[in-house]
Order: sequence, then C-alpha cells, then structure tokens
Amino acid sequence: MKLDDLITRARARVEKIIGGMKSDRSDEGFKIKAAKLYLRFSSDERYRFYRTYGRLLDADVASRDALEFIYIIVSQDGEKPGNMMAIAVAQWLRGLREHGRLSLAVTGWVPRQEVLLIEAGEKSGKFGKAMGIMLELNEKMGEVRGKLASKLPYPIFSALVLAGIIYFMSTEFLPMILTSKPADQWTGSAGSTVHFLQWAQSGLGPTLLSIVAALIGIIATLPYFTGSARTWCDRLPPWSIHRFLTGTAFMTAVLVYMESGRNLREALELSRENTSPYLVGKINRSLRMVREGIGFGKALQASGENFPERELIQEIQLFEKLGRLEEGLGLIVRSWITDATERMQTQVGIVSQAIMMVNFTVLGFVFNGYYDIMNQLSQGH
Repeated sequence: MKLDDLITRARARVEKIIGGMKSDRSDEGFKIKAAKLYLRFSSDERYRFYRTYGRLLDADVASRDALEFIYIIVSQDGEKPGNMMAIAVAQWLRGLREHGRLSLAVTGWVPRQEVLLIEAGEKSGKFGKAMGIMLELNEKMGEVRGKLASKLPYPIFSALVLAGIIYFMSTEFLPMILTSKPADQWTGSAGSTVHFLQWAQSGLGPTLLSIVAALIGIIATLPYFTGSARTWCDRLPPWSIHRFLTGTAFMTAVLVYMESGRNLREALELSRENTSPYLVGKINRSLRMVREGIGFGKALQASGENFPERELIQEIQLFEKLGRLEEGLGLIVRSWITDATERMQTQVGIVSQAIMMVNFTVLGFVFNGYYDIMNQLSQGH
C-alpha cells in the first residue's frame, strides 16, 4: 500500500474516532487535566512519543500525519481512546490543526524546556536530530542517577537497623541489668555502654530526627543556596553531586539547543528558563560575557567558579581555538559525563563507606560493652 493511501485511511480513521468522542464531553475536562498531570510525571511516555514522532518526520511524514499515525497506535486503533496518551495526542492533533505547530499544541502538557526544544527543532528542521541527542543524554543521566543512588540504600538501611537494636537494648535490656546494680557501679566498657544506653532512651530519637531534618534541609536548599559559601561547599558531597547533576543538565540543554539550530547566546538564554536560582546565577555570569563577544569556554572560566568543571572548560576552550566547538561539543559533553560520573561514584562510595564505618564502630562499641556486662554479671561484680 502506498504511503499516501495509508495516510488517507489513517486520517479517516482518526476523524471517525475523535468525532465519536465529541458526543460525550461531560467528563472531558477532567480527563484532559488527568492526562496533563500524567504526562508531566511520565517522562518515559513523552520520550517514547518523541522517538516515534522524530522517526516519522525523518521519513518525510508530515506533522499532522505523524500525529494521526501515533494516535492510532496509542489508542489501539480507537479501542481505548480514554488512554492517557491517547487523550494527549488527540488534544495535540486539535492544537496542531488550530495553530499549525506542535510546540504550541503541547504547551502546558510537557515541561517548558521540551516545548522550547520542539519549537527550535520545528524552526530549524532538525527535530529528529535534536530530540535524539536529548533522549540519549537524558537516558545517560538516568543511568548516572541510578548508579549514584544505588550506593546509599544499604548503609542507610544498616544505620536504621543499628538504631533499632540500640533502642531495643535501651528499653528492654538495660532495665533488666540495672536491677542487679545501679548504673554508676558498672566499670570499664560495660559502664560506658550502660551510660550510652541510658542516653539512648531519651536522646536517640531526637538525634535521629535532627540528622534527618538537617539532611532534608540541605537537600531542599540545594537549588537555592548560592554565593561564595556555596562555591566552597561545591567541593564536598552532597553539594558536589548536585553541582555535577546540574552542570550535566545545563550542558545537555546547551548542546541540544545548539543542535536544533540555535546559536550559543540563544542556547544560554533558553537554558535559564524554569531553572533553579543556583543554575540561573551560573548561566548569567557566562551569558553576560558571551553577549560581549567572549567565547563560551573563556566565559565559563572567567566566571571564577569552574562551573560545570575545570576539565570540561579546558576542552571547550581547546575546540573553540580549533574553530570546531559546534561539531565537537557533543563529543565533549558525552566524554565529560562518563568521566565525571566515575568521580562522583567515588565520592558517593566514600560517603557510603564512612556511614558503614560509623555503623560498625558503634555496633562494636555496644556489643563489646554487652559482653563485658555479661562477664561482670557472671563474676558477680
């Protein structure tokens, strides 16, 4: 079957399905809101759509025809028009017919950065290429986050188990041994453990809550904490990890915008939208210099904060001197993500080992005291 015939049949099928949906609009508003919320949090669904849409455009299928083909797929040939993705694509089809551009149709449905990227791809005719790079780097970033996160659950779980053991001993074991003699009569490691368990009865809970509150406070303020103090903290985790993840997202955005046809200044300006105060401050310093005609690498270096990282800036400067920054930026970013991920894994590994060392130290202290208590009880001391 020829492509034109296939498109005609697909269009007729979509018109019939969507036309049938118009007869029952009582809960359409609720379904649209639910679909918008679903798409906002379902990056996998969005990326799957972008891949399919980009491949169809690369095959010289028009935007409207591509959306109609996708609608038939996600609605299972109209059998499930209430599917969240089917609702979204149906609305995008209506928006595309009204405005003539997908970027306007998906506004409010997907993150602002993706809307801008779709718009840039439409204007430059490089939608498929730009989306391919974005999806590749986003998948790489997902792998990075997974690798970093995988090192922390076990030591944190071990710490919680240890806290449970200590609390149990302070409430169940300690009262029993204090019936044999008062706390101040225990000596050596037994005495130290008895006093520690006495403290744990009232102090363990507030201490754990304080640690959790401090961690939540640090994590919550990562996007907002700026200034010279933040520059110094960026050398240490968790600030260094946030700096790496933010820097990677920034470089990915710049690369994708440039690949979609934007120049460096436009890419930096677009990268500022809907970002954290921490990243906005970093971009603004470099953007001011780029507007004055200074190269990207030199602008990053002149900001004085080595953001995203000194080695990356040096590579950018090298490619700028060679006059091949635009074609080399993708290679630079991919290589840097790989190398920096290894360094971040090392930092997270050190934190993980430090937590485990504290766990074993406390556990050893408590059980050494426990055996000394048993020894003193057996000797009748």
